[in-house]
Amino acid sequence: MKTEDELITDDEWLIRLVWKTRVRPDRTPIIGISSFQPRDDEQTGISFFRLACLASPLVALNVVKEDNRDGNAIVLISVALIQELQCTLRPDRIPQVAGHMLMPEINPVAYRTEKQRLETLFLQLANQASANIIRHPLA
Repeated sequence: MKTEDELITDDEWLIRLVWKTRVRPDRTPIIGISSFQPRDDEQTGISFFRLACLASPLVALNVVKEDNRDGNAIVLISVALIQELQCTLRPDRIPQVAGHMLMPEINPVAYRTEKQRLETLFLQLANQASANIIRHPLA
């Protein structure tokens, strides 16, 4: 297991939590592109967690209220894909879970001004996430 202080490497995987309404087993990709759209409170970028910093992928759910945890899928995105998309990752320590990272290129302002470009990027992320679902929503 890596510490948060260790530099992230291109062979690592990131966790993204996806709410159940964005998991659509009857469609392709299964993980909807909306899973990567920034919320209004994500001004500094969308969140990921470094898998290498966690004892279990389930630890990432500690950022979610306990009664909502079962409604989340856990998917993996490779750091290599993030780099291929010419995006960056910035460490953003939080007390609940180690290895929290932000992708600053995806934020509400960028989404409003570069929607078409970002939706192409979201599709690539959604395709990889759909191939790497490690936990489906339970509720």
